Amino acid sequence: RPEATAAAFRNGWFRTGDVFRFDADGFWFHEGRGDDMLKLSGQWVNPAEIEDAVLRARLAAEAAVVCAPGANGLERGVLFLAGVPDGKRAGIDAAVRAAVTAAVARYKCPAEVRLMDALPRTATGKVQRFRLRALASAPPDAATADA
Repeated sequence: RPEATAAAFRNGWFRTGDVFRFDADGFWFHEGRGDDMLKLSGQWVNPAEIEDAVLRARLAAEAAVVCAPGANGLERGVLFLAGVPDGKRAGIDAAVRAAVTAAVARYKCPAEVRLMDALPRTATGKVQRFRLRALASAPPDAATADA
């Protein structure tokens, strides 16, 4: 894909798509991939913030959040969880809301939570967010939602 390769270079530098920030002390922090960033309530959000809050609370073995169109035309966050213990399934929505709002701003809380057996991954182990976005845009079904 020569066009994609050429587009990845600017002024002789390769642009990876990774987003970094640095603090007043000069320390750099990786914020995720630019193409994975979510826009929720008009603010850019790193999905790792939400996923980390859920995983730190030990609500699931795996977590991934993506955006999907909402009924009102705005994007909504859809959180996919895999490996949720049986004892936590019944109250997972409330538990996610509590864990996320305790760790990050309330507007970052996903609008919907869907449970899966496992997150779709590439051969190298990366979460296939494009597949999750497609699932998030479709109504929940028995394969992705908690019945």
